[in-house]
Amino acid sequence: MRFATSFPALLAALFIGGLKELGEPARKSLIVDLAPDHQRARAVGVYYGVRNLLVVPAAIVGWAAVAERGHPAT
Repeated sequence: MRFATSFPALLAALFIGGLKELGEPARKSLIVDLAPDHQRARAVGVYYGVRNLLVVPAAIVGWAAVAERGHPAT
């Protein structure tokens, strides 16, 4: 695994990471379309709740791995 070693590389990584947001309207539309009319807001809330419950621990695990093994760029 490599980390950005310069500011332009960091900007490129942030840009590429931001591309995942291009699908956000389609995801929301799919969730809302599949949910019953009276539960659309709840369906979106549950989706984001589950998503965040998975994303936050992943960041903590990544931090712990770097803390234990050290940053590879150093």
